[in-house]
Amino acid sequence: MKCIITLVFLPLFLNGLEIEDVPQNTEIMPQLLQRVSKLEQDLEERVTKLENLAKVGTLRSCAEYADFGLKTSGLYLIDPDGPLISQQPFQVLCNFNLAGTSTEVLHDAGTLTYVDHCHDAGCFEKNVTYLSGATNESVPLSQIDALMQLSEYCVQGFYYECTLAPLRADDIDFAFWIDRHGEKNVYFTGANKGFHSCDCNFSDEGCFEQDTRGNRCNCDANQPAPLIDTGTLSDMTALPVMKLAFGGVPYEIQRGAFQLGNLQCFGKTDPEIGSSCSALKLKGITTSGYYEIKKPGDHSTTLVFCDMEQDGYVDVPQIEQSDDSPLGTISSWVSKPSEDASPEPIPDGWVLCDGSLIEKGIWAGGRTPDLNSGHFLRGGDLHHQLKMEQDQIQDHLHYDPGHSHTASSSSSAGSHHHTHEDYYMDGPTLNTHTTGTTHGYCQAIATCDFAKYHYKNTGDGSVSVSTSTEVNSHKTGITGVTSSFRRGQETRPKNMKVSWIMKCW
Repeated sequence: MKCIITLVFLPLFLNGLEIEDVPQNTEIMPQLLQRVSKLEQDLEERVTKLENLAKVGTLRSCAEYADFGLKTSGLYLIDPDGPLISQQPFQVLCNFNLAGTSTEVLHDAGTLTYVDHCHDAGCFEKNVTYLSGATNESVPLSQIDALMQLSEYCVQGFYYECTLAPLRADDIDFAFWIDRHGEKNVYFTGANKGFHSCDCNFSDEGCFEQDTRGNRCNCDANQPAPLIDTGTLSDMTALPVMKLAFGGVPYEIQRGAFQLGNLQCFGKTDPEIGSSCSALKLKGITTSGYYEIKKPGDHSTTLVFCDMEQDGYVDVPQIEQSDDSPLGTISSWVSKPSEDASPEPIPDGWVLCDGSLIEKGIWAGGRTPDLNSGHFLRGGDLHHQLKMEQDQIQDHLHYDPGHSHTASSSSSAGSHHHTHEDYYMDGPTLNTHTTGTTHGYCQAIATCDFAKYHYKNTGDGSVSVSTSTEVNSHKTGITGVTSSFRRGQETRPKNMKVSWIMKCW
């Protein structure tokens, strides 16, 4: 927030006289001077108080000021690492223009600086100190790093004038710059790490003598004529420039001068909401505490403790809070609210009870019990835990008091007869009255003639047969299960299938 305080000093009057008109030797003059001194002191205290109050409401970047409709470019206080957290706010130049709002961090290499004559590569060095606006106080690198993490992208301009002062000659890099990680870089535009280049290398005209000597910067031509190289550094993993080094200019005829642009940061990052403590802090939540986050790829939230006091927005410490379920807890779980919904992944730390491998924790390498094949859970003492039992029916007896049946029936049949024949052997003549024959029944074996036998009909007879039977029957009304959905291979109550899961880490 920019505070503009205008102090207007009005002439003081006493009895209609201006101070200038009051004789210097009067007794009133010391009192007036004392009052003016006290007024100046009060004004200074009020200005200091207003400045301190402004810090309380300081935003994190010029882009955030633009969200409140500010359009007047100038110096503004920002606090990239968050209000009242870690480092103090500092002043930057906010440019509000049609091309986009930029937050510009000032430094002490922003004016054209001549390179001292020296022979070796990088023999002249300029450490870059980033400064807070009007106060010129040094800005901590952590604040600059936080600003870049907040921004969509950041750039820093490079400008170099040369006469017989190449950036590179005969494969020697006479000029280079050091990034915030302390690494040496020989590119002066873009994000071309390890590739020596300036803006001209990517222009339609190309660099001076690029066709004949392969120069990728104008000054590499090493000509006795003034040349200029420019560049826009854009590698946010390397910015800002912390040191510039030049060399290879030992003679008076040689001339090199450089100028480093302000670190300019544009826009705002758009992290996935609530995906981490870092994302929460980037969204402006800077109070340490417990938060529910939803990690990328997860379908459920996790309770974590966010330590927002950490500098910057990368890898903000987040400590996952374990739930109240001890290891070994087995719980019923469904992965979707309805059968036609898409399933959610199993919560972290839980494993399906289907013999799955346990990959983490103190039980890593073991397997969960197989319960999802249709087992219920049953209580038991400690030494019986995990014991599996098959289904069974308790042995029992049924009492049958007995019962009886009565039956009756009747039927009849007509008379019928049977015939039969007898055979006999001749014996001694016993009957001589039979005409023409003499036959006799064999009365004794010794007197029988076994060579002779005869038939004798004895006649036939008839008999009548009758019977009766009566049967009474009674149905009990007891039948089997007739509905198909209630008949099957097992006995079970009404139920809904769930998955058993086990807390393993």
